[in-house]
Amino acid sequence: MKTSTKDRIKGSFHEVKGTIKEEVGKVTNDRNLKAEGKAEKRRARFNSG
Repeated sequence: MKTSTKDRIKGSFHEVKGTIKEEVGKVTNDRNLKAEGKAEKRRARFNSG
């Protein structure tokens, strides 16, 4: 598997993980978890793009 393909898969995984953290943060009213999820999504988009 190419390195670029691995990077995209890894980026997608982290983007989903960030979305989950963000949504759990919204439901539980946890600002830190919500912010952590947003940051993880941003990093994943930056690294995969």
